[in-house]
Amino acid sequence: MDQIVLLLVLILLGYILKRSFSIDILFNYIIKTLFYIVIPLTVFFSTLRSPNIPILLISTVIAFIHLVIMLITSFSLVKLLPNISYIDRITIATLVSLPNSLFLAIPLSIILFNDALPVLPHAIAFNAILVLTILLLSTITELHRKRIDLRTVLPYLKAFLLGLLLKSITSAHLYCNTYIETIVKILNYINYSAFLVLGGELIVLKIKYMKEVLYIIPLKFFLSPLVLISILIPINTRIYIPINYIHGLLLQSLMPPAITNIVIAKIYKLNSPLTTLSIAFLTPLSIIIVLLFFTIL
Repeated sequence: MDQIVLLLVLILLGYILKRSFSIDILFNYIIKTLFYIVIPLTVFFSTLRSPNIPILLISTVIAFIHLVIMLITSFSLVKLLPNISYIDRITIATLVSLPNSLFLAIPLSIILFNDALPVLPHAIAFNAILVLTILLLSTITELHRKRIDLRTVLPYLKAFLLGLLLKSITSAHLYCNTYIETIVKILNYINYSAFLVLGGELIVLKIKYMKEVLYIIPLKFFLSPLVLISILIPINTRIYIPINYIHGLLLQSLMPPAITNIVIAKIYKLNSPLTTLSIAFLTPLSIIIVLLFFTIL
């Protein structure tokens, strides 16, 4: 309960700081520090400390299948809605299939499960679906030559692969000492700063494009977990998946759109206002749904 109160305080503080002082430099510094240093290190050490690498890899495959299905399904279903442009269809599909599997999922996992490991599968699968999405956007939009530099958006994939390599060639006991545990605890606390950034995003809430955001809600919070469960059931009958990984996958299925969507929307000329509003509106809603879901569970 204390950690949940801390989460809410940080969100409120981020909102107040952004609204009162407009300190974009501070928020940009936090985002870059998390993206390029803290989250890759969290992924690296979580992989090193993982007790079961095969299960981690299987869960990552499940997460990737889940995100691919959501990308295809959301694009197809939105076509049935009235007065939705082609660009808005693409925008909604990317918002649904590119969840906030890092900035929000990792600190939430630390709060709920006291560990980042359960949400790593989706965090890793996010990289693969991001590559696929960028390739599709480069094909179906007019901006074929403008692509995101994947070397700068995949630092956590490199951290995962390095952790996997070291885990496979060295003793597992090497990474279960007091020093490593202390580093992990420090990283966990630094990850909480993501909630300051999320609080700052709340100031962009506007009612324009709210109708389109409402279309996304059932896709994110009903269809997404339903698709994940339908994938998990047949697999779990043949391969035992630990409950902590199942909880992590369920948490990720309820995550709001990733902040990366803002970059993609600007580069590929998608609906940027819809993207920003979706992230600002669905992020606090997602936090509430996740906390209620796992409290009841």
